[in-house]
Amino acid sequence: EVAGEAAAAASAASAADTKAGQAQTAATTAQGEVDALEAVVNNETTGLAAAHTAIDALKSGKLDKTGTAARATADASGNEITKTYATKAEIADLATDENLALKQDKTDNTLETTSKTVVGAINEVRGTANTASSTATAAQSAASAAQADATQAKSDAAAAKTEAEAKIPLPTGPCSDPTAKCVLVSNGTNSFEWEVIARGTSEAGAQQ
Repeated sequence: EVAGEAAAAASAASAADTKAGQAQTAATTAQGEVDALEAVVNNETTGLAAAHTAIDALKSGKLDKTGTAARATADASGNEITKTYATKAEIADLATDENLALKQDKTDNTLETTSKTVVGAINEVRGTANTASSTATAAQSAASAAQADATQAKSDAAAAKTEAEAKIPLPTGPCSDPTAKCVLVSNGTNSFEWEVIARGTSEAGAQQ
């Protein structure tokens, strides 16, 4: 009987040792998980500290519950709404009979153009202006050409005068008297000489 109790006690002790080993393994595993969790929490980039930093940054840029959002007072371009756009009341004040009477109708029979629509009249006047501009440009071109021709003619005349003066000698002798009458005679060698046909008063007086 004693031997049986001893065997039972030994079996119970062995089972207790097995459970103790299992508990130790579970504790070791749990400790590893705790260590891994602590590593995640303490990570500078993804851990709890980084999360707090991100949260603080969000808090610093958040709109206060009594504040006014920028886009609530300005449009997408930053223009202040109250200073940029007219209100319904302001527009209603403008739409009076007096103001509407000042508007230009799209068709106006008082226009001094063939077309009586505003757009048509504008295009008509524009066409007339373009035609006048083209005519003026053509006239300017013609005037410039005429000026060039006149300049060339003047140049040709000056050249002809120079050539003539080179071939025609100045009056000498009796013909140098401005009261004498002389004729220009060709000597047959493509040159000329002056010949007196009536002596002048100054030479006639000297001969007397």
